Amino acid sequence: MEYERTSEGQIQAAMALRAGKVLLQYESFSKGLPPEEKYEATLAISLLQMMLTNCSELLKKKGLDKRGMTELENLKNASILDDPSKMGLEPSCILKCWPSERGLTYREIFQGLRNALSHPGAQKANRLPVTGFTSIESPTGTIDGYEFTQSSWVSASGHLRSLDYSILCKQMNDFASNHSVAGLDVVKNSDQRWQIVREGNPFIPVLCLRLDVKQLRTLTLTLSEVLSESLSQPLELQAV
Repeated sequence: MEYERTSEGQIQAAMALRAGKVLLQYESFSKGLPPEEKYEATLAISLLQMMLTNCSELLKKKGLDKRGMTELENLKNASILDDPSKMGLEPSCILKCWPSERGLTYREIFQGLRNALSHPGAQKANRLPVTGFTSIESPTGTIDGYEFTQSSWVSASGHLRSLDYSILCKQMNDFASNHSVAGLDVVKNSDQRWQIVREGNPFIPVLCLRLDVKQLRTLTLTLSEVLSESLSQPLELQAV
């Protein structure tokens, strides 16, 4: 069946709608399978990555409400503290975050999840946090959830990227403005390299989120509903 297109000829909303339906169909078809043969968490995270990619690009655009995407427009700068259960997330999902003068926004959460989902892999104890995600295993061997890390200033090898003074200042100012972080400065460290600090301590912005399988499912289905708002066929969410 062909995708339903928006007035602009786009299929993003239809893709999001079908993503939600695919997850619900799989849950229905797999009911009789033993737990070790069910892969709904893997399916959900795959569908979520696709939708977050579209979502991140849409959030860069203006006038989403005029395109029939009022809910996404409202989520742009909404804080998770305003309505914690809106997307199935709670403040307790935030394991680590930069010290902001406001609550973490859904826009920041979506961007962080999108970046993390591009890099499967566990963190290593002997290096700085790197961007990526890994699963949380339960005592029974099944997947309890996932942990997502965004650490954009750190390279894949776990080292802080070395930048020229002017570039570092721009990085600092952009981050401070976009994320409402005060008190940042650029100084030379003991190795005579320029580094961003806050209150005299090295500053490296890291966002770490932990979602259990139920929260992951709710986020995936709710985002499917939000992104397909402009269509005439609403997604009917079902309880697990």
